[in-house]
Amino acid sequence: MNEVVSINLFPNPFENELHVNANRNELLEITIYDLTSRKILHQKFTNSVLLNTELLSKGMYFYEVHHGNNLYKKGKLIKD
Repeated sequence: MNEVVSINLFPNPFENELHVNANRNELLEITIYDLTSRKILHQKFTNSVLLNTELLSKGMYFYEVHHGNNLYKKGKLIKD
């Protein structure tokens, strides 16, 4: 049986930092897009990462967390 992938992004809404935690001991990638699907931020990580989001404008963003071609999670984020 395959292990369930658990990925948490918090806080949401966020301000200047966004935490990403995963229960996978493998190289993952998070990509954050703006409302026009432009790639704003891309970071590789294993287990967890703290993203500096100071330069992002307030508003809504979309994210995807991948391992290779496997999409583990996607959703919306709000910056206050």
